[in-house]
Amino acid sequence: MDSQDRIEQFTATLSGNLLAADDFIDWDAVSQNLRLRAKEARELQEIVDSGPLTRERLFSGLSQHPRCYTIMLDLLAFSSSGTQVEKWGLPSEVEPSRLDWLVGQLLYIGIDKMLAPGTNVGASLQVAEVYKDANRRRFRGGKKLDERVRLLVRNAVSQANEHLEEKLSFDGSGLSDAGLRRALSYVISVGKRPLLGFATVFQNQSGGRQLRDLAYTYPNLQQRLSEHGIALVLIADGQGLKEASDRTLGLLFEGVRYPINLTQAADGGLRDALIEVATAERPEAADQAALNRLIEDRLRLALSVEAEALPVGPNRARLALSAYADARRRAFLVLSPTGERLSWGNASWVEAARRLKVQFNPKAALDLFAEMLGCEVLSESALPTELCAEMVAPPVAPFGETLHITVSRQPLDEAQAREVGRRSSEMTPYSNLAIYLTPHPISDSQITQHRKAQSMLAANVIGISASALEQMATNREPLNRLMDAILTQSDLTKVSPFILSNPTTDRMFYGREAEAATVQRTLATNSVAILGSRRIGKTSLIRRLRENLRISNFQPFFADCQTVKTWHDFAELARKSWQVSLPQDFRPLHLSLLIEELQGRGEGPVVVILDEIDQLIEWDQNHSDDTVPEAFFRSCRSISQAGAAQFVFSGERRIANRLWDAQSPHWNFCRPVQLTQLGRTDAASLLIDPLRSMGVKLPDQASAAELAWERTSGHPQIVQYLGDRLVRLLNAREDRRDLAVSSNDIAEVTSTTEYAQHYLTTYWGQATKFEKAVSEIVAASEGTPVEVLGRLRELGIEADSEALLSALRMLQLYGIIADVDEKIALRATWFPDALAHFGSLSVQ
Repeated sequence: MDSQDRIEQFTATLSGNLLAADDFIDWDAVSQNLRLRAKEARELQEIVDSGPLTRERLFSGLSQHPRCYTIMLDLLAFSSSGTQVEKWGLPSEVEPSRLDWLVGQLLYIGIDKMLAPGTNVGASLQVAEVYKDANRRRFRGGKKLDERVRLLVRNAVSQANEHLEEKLSFDGSGLSDAGLRRALSYVISVGKRPLLGFATVFQNQSGGRQLRDLAYTYPNLQQRLSEHGIALVLIADGQGLKEASDRTLGLLFEGVRYPINLTQAADGGLRDALIEVATAERPEAADQAALNRLIEDRLRLALSVEAEALPVGPNRARLALSAYADARRRAFLVLSPTGERLSWGNASWVEAARRLKVQFNPKAALDLFAEMLGCEVLSESALPTELCAEMVAPPVAPFGETLHITVSRQPLDEAQAREVGRRSSEMTPYSNLAIYLTPHPISDSQITQHRKAQSMLAANVIGISASALEQMATNREPLNRLMDAILTQSDLTKVSPFILSNPTTDRMFYGREAEAATVQRTLATNSVAILGSRRIGKTSLIRRLRENLRISNFQPFFADCQTVKTWHDFAELARKSWQVSLPQDFRPLHLSLLIEELQGRGEGPVVVILDEIDQLIEWDQNHSDDTVPEAFFRSCRSISQAGAAQFVFSGERRIANRLWDAQSPHWNFCRPVQLTQLGRTDAASLLIDPLRSMGVKLPDQASAAELAWERTSGHPQIVQYLGDRLVRLLNAREDRRDLAVSSNDIAEVTSTTEYAQHYLTTYWGQATKFEKAVSEIVAASEGTPVEVLGRLRELGIEADSEALLSALRMLQLYGIIADVDEKIALRATWFPDALAHFGSLSVQ
């Protein structure tokens, strides 16, 4: 079973919750304590019900019922047992001689507020008992898990011993390193020879420290144990493991011999691990290092290594080969079924790369590179000293659709890089990467200089030597080695996958499934208007929708109407975009002719998609055709209602206002679909997935995603802006090894005035000064519409409820405020922090 299968089995059976219900709150103990104190609670309730807790009433009550005092302490979160009460100068029980002073202390602390008239003492006491129980929660849960592990290990040892001649025992005396013994919960030995060490890690949440433990702490522990010939069994479980990244789990499974969760341990996995280790003839730790060097040297020269070639017995040799492969799981090594041979999984690639190191053949280098990436070479052209090609790029960020490759026997220098960059911009203009295949490696000092020069090139030129091709060939995922080279050599700002101004590509399209489904479902019977602010993703959704409609046997016809201001402009655009014949004096009544011609293009319903329609709506609103107002969209409505075709419009303020106006022909014409922010999961994916595809690590991914959500509220353009700024931050780092983005980096980027300004201008978009003023008032304090109107008047801004309602609807469309209910609340919750960088911008 390979490591990926092991990881999948591990994650599939992880526990989402390690604690039982009574581990959180011991309700039996809480109920018992309430029963034991029921009499005192009733007495205290009588005191409360007698009226406000004055000094006289409290003095009288405690005189008659002194045992009520301990309940008061619990309600004030003072433990009536232990030293806490004395620390604050309170006695553990009522002393009649000091009662007057005690009453004064209790009132000073605020007991009259805690026990105001109407207080339910029984309910309050229950909360206090739960609070006291919470202090025992961690110890209670931990103790139960420890006991569960103890039973699992003891049962597994007992079951394993039924199959073993040499019995296993709990004995750590054979492990001389006291530090290692302390790091382990149990040591299992045969005689005095330790075989396995047990450690446990239970994570209810994922964070930076937890990820470091999984990726580094426990693999390092296994490495230290290996020096003593001991395998590590790590019993690991919990929600934190469920949230761990693929890379973190890969490092864990690569570095630890037996990671296993509680379910797997109970189902026999622990027993099987014990039997496997106990029955294997293992090489001594010192021998293993020497054997590793022999195996490595052999694999460097040959395509495989045989067990019989190692200077040890056959059983130890087979185990040595297995241990070598097991410790290098990123290398594509295949162990034969008998364990007698260890081979490169892609032997033909390795062999081809090694031939290139001896005698470099440009065509062979190109073919090998394309084959390892699984990409098609689209064209080749031979120059006097070089071979140039255009290839389909790998379908991940930061690649474009195609990739330019130059293959040359010459080393990569500054002049070559300039020429390759220029050629790439001509052959693959939408790609910011080009590849230079050469037999010559680039030294570390050359890489530093080359990386600095990349900013002056038309595209990042990545040098891949014959040795680098061999590294790709020996890797289980060749693309990962290429990504390492890109990270090391690039001006990262050029290869940033984040798109700030244009519609997003399919690779960067996240979410919007519900909106897309609504649009497509509606188009069977009605037209649709996609509403949203600038840069919220309307055009990106429309482009995705157009492809989906084609697949569903619609006939979609798309037109970008950003520059369309008149009916005549629309006719010209239709002629160019759809190759239709329309009258030179085009008027709205001719739309039916357009639809008839489009219907004849093929089978399936016609859908006309008009993106960014606001300017045409404005023209249509201010001009008439034979006294018919808004004639263009009246014609669209007639066509839609007749079922001849349906329309998809997208726009912002103008179309939204017309749809909201009951006097407009747009009223009830099409179904509005409003785009605001992405959901939390999709927003996190939009930021994290592209970074990970570049090979950037996220050690505290959950915390980083949470902070990114807080600072963007899921606005897709702001998320991409944040991602782009993080890439720029990475680009400034000299050391490109193990590039990582943390929540601290996100905090650094988002704490700048530049980021705050971008946040505000993006969310506000085309908002009016009045709308901005309303948003600032809501950012300062949530309130009802009446309260917002009052605040506006205090600032000297006169407005009526109708104007406020219109502004609120627009701010809701922009995603700044949530649905208007009794109180107006922010949806873009970082607004107050962004405004704090500037003070008041519009309310002044």
